[in-house]
Amino acid sequence: MTYTWDRAKVGDTAPPSSRVLADVEIAEYCRAARYENLVYTNQPAAQETGLPGIVAPPAMILAIAQPQLADLAAGQRCDLPASLSLNPTAITIRYQGVFVRPEDVIASQTCVASKEEREEKRYLTFTVKVHNQDGQLVAEYDVEYMWE
Repeated sequence: MTYTWDRAKVGDTAPPSSRVLADVEIAEYCRAARYENLVYTNQPAAQETGLPGIVAPPAMILAIAQPQLADLAAGQRCDLPASLSLNPTAITIRYQGVFVRPEDVIASQTCVASKEEREEKRYLTFTVKVHNQDGQLVAEYDVEYMWE
């Protein structure tokens, strides 16, 4: 069975997923994104600025806590449609000011936030909530996809 527009319901939720963030991942992300701020890759430089140590760039949350769409569909006993383009049409990040550091356990959960029809096209918006090992909300973001 396929997770179709008609089957998708606001509130459908994927099981939570979690992972440990490694300092090498932060360095690789910064290299790829061409972030040169040393607070992301150099412990003494980060501490000199008053930070507790190396921190992940805020936008990295999109890489470490990606929407779990296949898991969400599987929770409804469905597969994602083969025609679904996973290129978002919009992303809105609400960063909470909580630093993400190496060795943090990052837990995220994806749910359907809204279904809309605009200009004869269908859009599903998913919200991804991201917490650290202390249960603090690190970020929350919405990602919208055109649903064909």
